[in-house]
Amino acid sequence: MATYTDANGVKLITTGDEAGTWGSSTNVNLQILDRAANGFESIALSSTTYTLALSAQPSSAENGHYKAINFTGSPGGTCTVTLAQNDKARVYMILNSTDAALIITQGSGGNVTIEVGKGSIVLADGAGSGAAVTDFTAAVQNVTDLSSPFNVGATSVTTSGAELNLLDGSAAGAINNSKAVIYGSSGEVNATTLQISGTSITATAAELNYVDGVTSAIQTQINGKQATITGAATTIDDTDLTASRAVISNASGKVAVSDVTDTELGYLDGVTSAIQTQINNKQATITGAATTIDDTDLTASRAVISNASGKIAVSDVTDTELGYVSGVTSDIQTQLGGKQATITGAATTIDDTDLTASRAVISNASGKVAVSAVTDTELGYVSGVTSAIQTQLGGKQATITGAATTIDDTDLTASRVLVSNSSGKVAVSSTTTTELGNFIDGSSLNASNLDSGTVNDARLPASISSDITGNAATATTAAALTGDVTKTGAFTVDATGIITLDNTNSSTSQGEIRFAQNGQTTMTYFSKASRQELNGLNEISMTTNLTVDSASGNILLQKSGVQNGRIHFQNSNTLILYAGTGQELTLTSSGANVHAGLRVGDTTAPTDNDIYAVADIEAGADLKASGEIKLTGGAQDWTFEVDGSNRLVIQYNGTSLARIDTSGNLVVAGDITTNGTL
Repeated sequence: MATYTDANGVKLITTGDEAGTWGSSTNVNLQILDRAANGFESIALSSTTYTLALSAQPSSAENGHYKAINFTGSPGGTCTVTLAQNDKARVYMILNSTDAALIITQGSGGNVTIEVGKGSIVLADGAGSGAAVTDFTAAVQNVTDLSSPFNVGATSVTTSGAELNLLDGSAAGAINNSKAVIYGSSGEVNATTLQISGTSITATAAELNYVDGVTSAIQTQINGKQATITGAATTIDDTDLTASRAVISNASGKVAVSDVTDTELGYLDGVTSAIQTQINNKQATITGAATTIDDTDLTASRAVISNASGKIAVSDVTDTELGYVSGVTSDIQTQLGGKQATITGAATTIDDTDLTASRAVISNASGKVAVSAVTDTELGYVSGVTSAIQTQLGGKQATITGAATTIDDTDLTASRVLVSNSSGKVAVSSTTTTELGNFIDGSSLNASNLDSGTVNDARLPASISSDITGNAATATTAAALTGDVTKTGAFTVDATGIITLDNTNSSTSQGEIRFAQNGQTTMTYFSKASRQELNGLNEISMTTNLTVDSASGNILLQKSGVQNGRIHFQNSNTLILYAGTGQELTLTSSGANVHAGLRVGDTTAPTDNDIYAVADIEAGADLKASGEIKLTGGAQDWTFEVDGSNRLVIQYNGTSLARIDTSGNLVVAGDITTNGTL
């Protein structure tokens, strides 16, 4: 018997096995080895879970045999990839080309997460239910022993470990004791103490900054300067000037401040020529349209116009009102002139007032829009109507007639047996349903009250087991009798089970059964050992089966001489069942047709053309209904139906709540709540 390897399930064929077929197994083995050695496959993911198949006894090469796998697709969220067979160790090279992270797992131990666009070599330990997956790539990157020199790229690194350790604890821009100096992002270095040849520098950073910009020896420059300030600067060598003023030379030629502030001096910024020349060229007095705005402000936020005097003025139009002109593409008055001056026609009743809420809208006697007395809820009841309502009402019976006139406006006395009264109308009798039950099931009958009279269709309790003779023999029918029944003369039996008769007067001792009712021909006799012809029929044969062969194809079902139904053999593959005279069920080789109503799970009489089930209805294919589909889970019903406009209508307790047309448009009567995009 062949065995299989642990790692990849390679089939090991025993000598002499699979004669003539070993080539197929060998081809599968070679495909498995090919994938395991250097196989690469792209697998598209479409959900958040995926099992990488690898069977213990594979019949063909599987995705789990590939050494390298590129996962693609859109799983719709982080996807958990489970490695099949958690008791088998394995190594995979995995690339995540999907749009979500991948979690590689084999058991309840550790997992490996591969981010989008990343790849990893993963090692699964095959430890069973607690199996763990390790990122082998990360493990080999955690180097614990590295000898110098080594290369980074093409450059050889010659520094020692001790030198590299100087970087430990260093920070950019700061100087720490016995650590390397790392410049800050702007080239800065901060230190609390600086020494030159063992001597600490006590000058502050601000004092040292004074040297910034010096281009030669400071002392030499100082020696080259004037020992005492003379000239124009003598007015500023020992005192400050008035702050924020323009500096001038005074009448003595010394530095002094003017009355011009630095703000006023700033007004000269941007002047491109002699100011006085420019002033001389300006109009001495403002004239023209601007005279109305040369010494006062306009009213804020108004449209500016020219007034009757041709001067600048403000209008009554606010800037907001002026903004309404934005977007106008032609003359406004022309457009207004093209509009209807006054609302006319049917809309005149709704141009200045709201309609009564939640009513059906109609045209009134004057042809105007108006509301009717019909509410929107009442109007909703029209949903699902497929033809003229009045026509349908006209087709109904206007007044209840016949036997039902006695029960059309009042309830019957409860728990009574129904009869027809002397007028042929429905009425209640004095017999209660309890009494009727006792009459039917025989629980109140015993030998003492069977002394005389007739007990029609009585079912005697099992306690009456002795032979029944004498007066009991005058009973016209018997449903269940134990022991012998002695009867002189004709004995009529109406039963649905097997009747065994021992007729001691028969010379053949085979028994005899006679049926003669409704003009039917007579069945002579038969037994288990022989078969006799039935007059008017072809044959009844009974060995282990009962065979009925009728020229008319009918089996009539009767009770007390009255036909209650029949079974009709229409052809070789069609069987029709009748209740009374009505065709109720057709059975063919392709299925069953129910011609009236069908109820499943209870004994209530069905309603014509309805299907009713007290539990779930499951359909393996299409479920089609020409009427409505009704779902009942409580006191009220949900119904689904297609209306005359071919729209799907959903109702609750007779009220339409939602409607979907053939274009996919959805209309609902209430609010819509969504957890996603609407």
